[in-house]
Amino acid sequence: MGDSQRTVKDPTDVQNASLNKQSENNVGDGTAAEAEKRRMQEEEEDINNNIEEIASSGDLSPRYSRSKFTWWNGRIEEDCIFKRLDRVLGNNEFMELLPDSEESVARPFKFLNFWTKHPDFKKQVKECWAGIEEGSPFTIYQKKSKKLKEIATLEDVIKVKEAQLEINPSANNREELSKAKADLKKFLHLEEEYWKQKAGMRWFQDGDRNTKFFHSYVKGRRRKLYIAKIKNSHGDLITSTQSIGEEAVIVFNDQFMETNFTNNYDMLEAIPKVITGDQNEMLTRLPSKEEVKEVVFALNSDSVSGPDGFLGFIKGRSITENVLLAQEIIRDINKRTTLHNVVVKLDMAKAYDRVTWICLTKVLRKFGFAELLIDMIWRLLSNNWYSVLLNGQSFGFLKSSRGLKQGDPISPTLFIIGAEILSRNLNKLFEDTNFKGYGLPKWSPEVNHLLYADDTILFCSGQPTSMRMMMKILRGYEQVSGQMINLNKSLFYMHEKVPFAINNKIRRITGIRQGSFPFIYLGCLVFYRRKNKAHFEDLVKKVMKRINSWQNRFLTFGGKYILISHVLQSMPIYLLSAMSPPVSVINQLHSIFAKFYWGNTTGAKNKHWVSWDKMCLPKEEGGLSFRSIQDVSTALVDFQGEHISMECLYVE
Repeated sequence: MGDSQRTVKDPTDVQNASLNKQSENNVGDGTAAEAEKRRMQEEEEDINNNIEEIASSGDLSPRYSRSKFTWWNGRIEEDCIFKRLDRVLGNNEFMELLPDSEESVARPFKFLNFWTKHPDFKKQVKECWAGIEEGSPFTIYQKKSKKLKEIATLEDVIKVKEAQLEINPSANNREELSKAKADLKKFLHLEEEYWKQKAGMRWFQDGDRNTKFFHSYVKGRRRKLYIAKIKNSHGDLITSTQSIGEEAVIVFNDQFMETNFTNNYDMLEAIPKVITGDQNEMLTRLPSKEEVKEVVFALNSDSVSGPDGFLGFIKGRSITENVLLAQEIIRDINKRTTLHNVVVKLDMAKAYDRVTWICLTKVLRKFGFAELLIDMIWRLLSNNWYSVLLNGQSFGFLKSSRGLKQGDPISPTLFIIGAEILSRNLNKLFEDTNFKGYGLPKWSPEVNHLLYADDTILFCSGQPTSMRMMMKILRGYEQVSGQMINLNKSLFYMHEKVPFAINNKIRRITGIRQGSFPFIYLGCLVFYRRKNKAHFEDLVKKVMKRINSWQNRFLTFGGKYILISHVLQSMPIYLLSAMSPPVSVINQLHSIFAKFYWGNTTGAKNKHWVSWDKMCLPKEEGGLSFRSIQDVSTALVDFQGEHISMECLYVE
C-alpha cells in the first residue's frame, strides 16, 4: 500500500490541475510572473517526488509503530483520502543513534488498578485462572498473570479500527471507529487513573483532568531512569541492554553474597539483656484479624509497601533532635579544650546490604529476644531472592546470603538493633581514663557519637591516643557486623584555626580526608558560624528543580493549587523544623510559588492579580488558604521549644 490509500479526487491533484488550466489560459500573455510560477511548481513537484522516493526506501526514515497516514478527509468509499503530510528524515549518523529494532521485550507483570473498573474484569480473571497450567506454583501464577495482561485496552481497539478503516473505508468501519472513540471518552477517568498510578503520585487529588500531565511526567521519569551505557568491572563501555543487564547481575550477585566470616564476637559482651518475658510474649503472639485488616487497608493501594511511614524508630522522638543536638555540639567546636575537637562523619558502604545475618541473630539473642521470634526473623532474612529490573526488562534470579531488604518495614528496626554493637562499645570508651572526649559543658552528658539508622557522626578530642581508641572500635565493628566504612566518602572536620600539623596527624590516624564546614547531616546543614542566606540555597534550588520537572503547560489553576499546597509548601517543612531561615529566603520562596501559580508556558512575566499575602488568607476571607512559610517556621520553632521544655521538666 502506497502513501495514498485512495487517489480519487486527491486534493493535490485537483490543485495542480487548476494551476495547469490557469497557466494554459495565460500562456499567450507570456508574462514572466506566470513562467516563474510554473517553474516553482515544477521544482516543488521534483522535491516531493524525491522525498517520496527517499521515504519509501526506508533507509533514512524512522519506522512508525501505528498508521503511517497523518491526515484523513473524514469521507468514505470513493471520496476517502488518506495522506501522510508529515515526514521525519535523518542522515546515517542520526539513524545510528536511533537504531530500528524489532526485538520483543518481555515486560514483568504489573497489576493496573484501572482494570477493575472494566465491566468484564472479573469474567476475564475467572477465565484466565480457570485454565490448566503445568509447572511450579510460581510458574503457574506467572503464566496466568501473563494471560490477564493480554486484555485489550480501548486504545488497542482504536488501533485495530483505524487499520480496518484504512483497508476498507466503508460506512460500517467508520461507525465502528467512532464508537470505539466514544467509548474511550466514556472511560477517560480510567486512563487518568492509569497514568496516575504510573506516575506514582500519591498527592494527586481527584477532580482536575491532568492526564496529559501524568503522561508527560511518566515519560520524563522513564527517560531519567533509562540506562543507555555503563562501564563494566574492566573499564570497558557496554551499551546494549542485554550486556548491561548481565553485568548488573554479576555486580548484585557479589553484593548480596556473604564474604565476612569471623569467630570473634567479644564486642557483643557490651550488649545487656533488656527484653522481658512479657515483652517476648507480646512480640510472639499472633495478630488478630482486625490488626491484619488495619495494616493491609492502610497500605498505598497504587503500589507495593515501602519504607514510608515506618521510620519513626523511637516513639516520642524526632529526627530533628539529632540535627539540633549536632548543631549545638559543633557550635562550640573551638571551646573548652586544648586538645582540639574533632568531628567525624562516617559513610557506611551499602550499609543495609552488608548486614551479616549470623551476627544479627547473636545480637537479638544477647538482648534477650525469644528464640521463636529470632527464628521468624531468620526465615524472613534467609528467603531473599532478587531480580534486576533494567529498562523495563528483568534479568537474573539471585539468592542473597546477607543484607536486609530495602523497603521492608522491619529492616530499619533490625539495622538499628545490629548497630547497637557500635553504640554500646563507643559508650564504653568513657570508662577508660585514657580516653579524652569532645569538649562539652560540665553540666552536659558525655557524648561521643550520634546514630540515626546508617547515618553516623562521631565526636572526639584530637588527642592521638583517644582517636586510635575510637578507630579500634570502628575496625572491630567492621569485622563482626560485616559493615565497611567508605573512606573515600567519610570526612573529619576541625575548626579552621587548628594548625595544619594537627590536621595531618588526624588524617594519618583515621585514614579519612578532611572536610570543611558547613556539611550536611540528616539533610540539614551543620555549621559553627552564624547562619546566612547561602546556607539555604540548596532548598531554593530543590524547589526550582521540582517546578521545572513539571510540565507547566499541562496544568490548570486548580492543578497548580494542588501542587503548591501539597508539594511545594511541604518541601521546606523538614528543614524549618530544625532551623529558622532568614526572612529573605522565606520571601524568595513565596515569590517562586506566586510566579509558578500565575506563570504561563512562554516564560513571560504574567500579572499577579492578587498578592501572595492575600492568597494565604482563609477562603472565607477571600484567600486560597495557602500556608505562609513564615507562619509555619514560627510554629515549628515554638513546637521545638515546648518539646525541649517538657523533656527538661521530665528529667528534673
